[in-house]
Amino acid sequence: MAASIAALIDSLPNSENKLEVLADLKAVLGNTPIQSISSISANVSFSSVFECLSTDNG
Repeated sequence: MAASIAALIDSLPNSENKLEVLADLKAVLGNTPIQSISSISANVSFSSVFECLSTDNG
């Protein structure tokens, strides 16, 4: 589970379809128990996600 979350986040900068990757990430996180997310988030950089949130999808 942690590997798939990290892999999705790592793929964001090079992805041609960031919205698809973000949707996949949302699905994985939505199916992950909150306790697991807490421990996973300590070892994963979410900077790629936040960079996507600050871009214009025009």
